[in-house]
Amino acid sequence: MLALATAKVTAVLLPTATLVLRLPNYAPGRAMVREGVRVAVASNVNPGSAPTENVALALSLACLQNGLTPEQALLGVTRWGRHARSGTRRWDGSG
Repeated sequence: MLALATAKVTAVLLPTATLVLRLPNYAPGRAMVREGVRVAVASNVNPGSAPTENVALALSLACLQNGLTPEQALLGVTRWGRHARSGTRRWDGSG
């Protein structure tokens, strides 16, 4: 995970997909944040793996299953979600 933080990657957690697909393990969100990785949270709105637009569910699962705090989860769907979608912005907001 240190390599992700060093490369300034924004990891995107899709906890609703993990739930719908009945996968046994959720991504280690808390560990990612602890190591300095930016963590975005999304619902994935996909009929095959996550047929829901329910962002509240994604936020709840991010806290309960991925180990994020409510503040980290909210930043994940706002600030870091925007950052993940932009793809070209740098950590400091420039570029």
